[in-house]
Amino acid sequence: MKSNIYTCYILFLLFIICTLPLTFRQNVNSAFVNNNITTFNLSGLYIADNQDKYFLKQLDHSLWWIGTDKNASNIKNVFKGTVYGNNIKGQWIDSPINLTTSNNGSLNMSISFHSIDNVSINKVSSSYDFPVNQLIKFNPNSQTFPQFMVSINNINVTHSRAPLYDDLYVGLSAMKYNNDPLISTNYFAHSEGNSNVSLNLMVGPFEFNQNDKGITVEFVGLNKENVEPTSTLINLKEILTQLFDTSFNYYNLSNSNQADVAILSLSPDLHLYACNGVVFADKIFISAEELKQLLNNGTYSQEKTYIGNSSPNGCGPNSIYQVKWSIIPIK
Repeated sequence: MKSNIYTCYILFLLFIICTLPLTFRQNVNSAFVNNNITTFNLSGLYIADNQDKYFLKQLDHSLWWIGTDKNASNIKNVFKGTVYGNNIKGQWIDSPINLTTSNNGSLNMSISFHSIDNVSINKVSSSYDFPVNQLIKFNPNSQTFPQFMVSINNINVTHSRAPLYDDLYVGLSAMKYNNDPLISTNYFAHSEGNSNVSLNLMVGPFEFNQNDKGITVEFVGLNKENVEPTSTLINLKEILTQLFDTSFNYYNLSNSNQADVAILSLSPDLHLYACNGVVFADKIFISAEELKQLLNNGTYSQEKTYIGNSSPNGCGPNSIYQVKWSIIPIK
C-alpha cells in the first residue's frame, strides 16, 4: 500500500513539472523600488505557520505550489494563481491523491519582503478556510533548515476595551542582534464579549550561530474601530520596526502607560477617539544561552496578563487581555 502511495506521489509531481513550459528564465533580476516588487521570482521552499513545507514555482506572472507535511512526505494541497504587484490570487484544492477530502476554493494573498531571502506570503482571504495563514521563504544557501519560529498562539479577552466588541489589530515582530526585524500583523474584526482568539501569528524562521547574542520579541495589540484595516496594519508594522530603535529602550512596553506614550508618539493617528487604544504590548529579550536551553526542552510558551489604562467614559472597566506566545523549534 505504501509503495502505491509513493508511486502516485512521484507521478503527480511529474505531471505538475511536465505541464510547465520546457524553458523558463532561471536568472531573474530582483529590484525593489519603494517597497513594491518590480521584478521578483517567488520560486523556492517556504515554511508555513504550521511548519508544513510549500514548494513554489513561478513563471512570469503564473505561480504554482505543492503543499506537503513538514517531512515533505505527503502532499496536502496544490495551488495555481497569478502574481500581480505585491498580490497573489488563485485557486487551491486538497491533494488529488487523498480521495477522502475535497476542500477547495479561491485564495488571495499579499507578499512582504525585506530582501531576496527574507520573503513572506500572507493570507488575506479565502472562500474556504484554507489551513495556512503565512508562508515564509527558506534560504537554501544556508544548507541547513531553520531552527525555530516565534508565534502568538492565542489571546484570552477577559474585559475588552470596547464595551460591545473589539476591532482587534495584533502585530508580532522578532529580531536577532543587529539584523532586520521580521514582522507579521493581522486584523480580527468584531470579537464580541469575553472570548479566546486563536491567532497562530508567526515570524521566522530563525537560526542562531556563535556570533548571535540573542533575540528580541515585540508584540502590540490595538483596539481601533471604524477604520480601514490595511492602513492601520501598515502603521502597526511601522511602529514595531521603530520600537527596535535603542531610544525606545527607556520605555517598559509591558507598562500600559509607557506603552501608550511610546506608541502614541510614533503614530498619533492610532489614538483618535472613543474606546481606541493599546490593549497589550511587550518587548522581551532572550539571550542566546537561555534560548538554547529553552529549545532543548522543546516548545517554549509564556502567558501574561495585561491590564490597560483607565478606560474613557462609556468604555466599561479597564481592559484585561491574556497573551500566550511561543518559541517553536522546527529542526
